[in-house]
Amino acid sequence: IKTISTEIKENAKHAQLTPVAYLRITTKSKSKWAQTRKARIYLKELSTAKFIFCGRFHALTLCLLLRKPFIAYRSNTFKVEGMLEDIGLTNRIQHGSSSLTIDPSLLELSEPELQKINDYLIEADLKIRTLFQDIKLLLSN
Repeated sequence: IKTISTEIKENAKHAQLTPVAYLRITTKSKSKWAQTRKARIYLKELSTAKFIFCGRFHALTLCLLLRKPFIAYRSNTFKVEGMLEDIGLTNRIQHGSSSLTIDPSLLELSEPELQKINDYLIEADLKIRTLFQDIKLLLSN
């Protein structure tokens, strides 16, 4: 989404966090090898980042799994806001200001935030396992 990409670039520049890298989660290549290579590079960059501006739901989910501090931008669906509401991290949703001033406390994940993320990931894993068990039971009847 170009408007979100533009806003992220402006906010990253305004926040004066350096160095800054803009990572695309997609590649235009049809080659599985190129796609896998791109995914590995993307994940390595995320894993070494100090702070992440998330413009996509999938980037946000990876930040949570990697326990990386982030600001998440609203997208064209409610997935970002819904997940962060479920976790209790709505303070990390960017609401569209093009002159973001980052609260220094957001540059790190606090212990309560990490606990919320850990609790959410455990609960999500249990719910996913239950869902697939339920589907398997339905299909076996």
